[in-house]
Amino acid sequence: LPEVVPQGLAMLMWALAALDNPAGSAAGAAVSAPVPRALFKAIAEEASGRIEGFTAREIANVAWSFSTLRVGMPSWLVEELPHRASKLQPQDCANTLWALAAASQPVENLVCALSHEDPNFFNGWKPQEMANAAWALVHGCRTSLHARGHAMTEIRSRALFSMRAAVGNRADTMTGAELAMVVSSLHCKDSETHALLACLAH
Repeated sequence: LPEVVPQGLAMLMWALAALDNPAGSAAGAAVSAPVPRALFKAIAEEASGRIEGFTAREIANVAWSFSTLRVGMPSWLVEELPHRASKLQPQDCANTLWALAAASQPVENLVCALSHEDPNFFNGWKPQEMANAAWALVHGCRTSLHARGHAMTEIRSRALFSMRAAVGNRADTMTGAELAMVVSSLHCKDSETHALLACLAH
């Protein structure tokens, strides 16, 4: 593994996760033999020492791989993600938020590093990406909610507020599953929530 470049390590980890993911196979079904977690962990160990060589997209793919394979996400990866926030494209950002939430890791540090309060932040996001991010913002690391306090809860609330404002004029392009994920975030009594609910009612 030492001779494999960082891009190759990221691709190997992503490929192993895709093989284990029903949605990632060409036939739409998971492979019959389980992906060897020991191999994945060995690649991850090599990657941990060369993290500076990964692009933001590769880091996002690595995070997705850990969550898809249900392998505990290491601290070196969790701590690196916010530092790459400014370079994440919409798909990478949505995948990373989902990966953190699915791995029961806090999402607030990444959210803080994103310019989500910029009115144009969500302009380039596809419906599926917004749905995944909405689910992650609501369900990410619920077990530590009280320990992290009101400030962290407020960070996620502001991000959700921005997202609900952006989703309103795209509701008619979303699938039922995507709408369900967005609706799961509608827990605040504010004008954006009421406006979104009005859109969904039509």
